[in-house]
Amino acid sequence: MSDSNPELIATYRAVRKDPEAVIRHLRRLSFSMECFYRVRSSRPRSPFSRAARFIYLNRMCWNGLYRVNRNGDFNVPMGKFEYSPNFEALSERIRIAARPLRRAQLQCLDFENACALAEPGDTVYLDPPYSVSHEGNGFLRYNERVFSWDDQKRLALLAAQLASKACRIVISNANHPSIIALYPGFEKTVVCRRSLVAGVVTSRKGVTELVISNFVCLHPAFVTAFNKALQVRQ
Repeated sequence: MSDSNPELIATYRAVRKDPEAVIRHLRRLSFSMECFYRVRSSRPRSPFSRAARFIYLNRMCWNGLYRVNRNGDFNVPMGKFEYSPNFEALSERIRIAARPLRRAQLQCLDFENACALAEPGDTVYLDPPYSVSHEGNGFLRYNERVFSWDDQKRLALLAAQLASKACRIVISNANHPSIIALYPGFEKTVVCRRSLVAGVVTSRKGVTELVISNFVCLHPAFVTAFNKALQVRQ
């Protein structure tokens, strides 16, 4: 598993090493605006408090959005909650996540470097930031800074190279003609999910995304499972 976000990979590593330590640090934090902005501005040194900070901010911020400014500072405001988040249930999810993470090799790398380890027969899943869309996504300008159109083309070239060495490729991306054109010869399957990012609840609607693969076809059960995974991710 690899991601370019060092905070995410550091969190995975801490959860893998000692989930109970992460949970202890998380339980020291409270459901309050004062605590949220104090944690947001903090820079913990312990790997476990660092992981607790990342998880807490993800759970407490607006719609679980991860965004940083040009200085790398997390700048998403606190979300609005009718009820306080269930941190006890979150603790159990951390324990559950630790089990498969113990079998994972975790890296913080550019996707091209991470995929250099892929061998024939491996399945490679890639989930780039969506930098094009036909639905007026307000985060596209931000995404373009972290994953440019040149990166999209580099990803498509890498997918072709991996396919030529008999790797199985799955890529989730924006359902857009410019993306489709980058993957000639690949299977494209449209999946639907409910968007949770719009600031006004009434503006949230179903959106489509693209699953690109070099499978002969995607089994309907796979598409159903992938749809559910997208709902959890969002």
